[in-house]
Amino acid sequence: MERYIKNLEVKLENLTLEQIKDQELINEMKLEISQLKSNESNSEAYIEGLENKLYANEGHAAKLDETITKLEKRLRQRDLEYHELEERLRKAEVDEEKSLLLDDLNVRDKKI
Repeated sequence: MERYIKNLEVKLENLTLEQIKDQELINEMKLEISQLKSNESNSEAYIEGLENKLYANEGHAAKLDETITKLEKRLRQRDLEYHELEERLRKAEVDEEKSLLLDDLNVRDKKI
């Protein structure tokens, strides 16, 4: 009988050790699950941040395109104005030359 009790005590001790190992394994798995949930939460926040930045950049790109279009339009307008001024300057120079020639002719006419 004593041997039977000893045998049962050994079995109980072995089962207790297994239970402790199982509990340690369960605790490790719970910790790992908790870390995975935390990582998932962090990843979701990171992804959301990236999506917000992407959305903001898309808005900036649209504004940049709009600004470029406006600046190109202004450039074309100024280019036209520049060419008009150049033409006016040429005409003014021609008119001034004509005036000088007419003055020369008048002076010659007076001499004659």
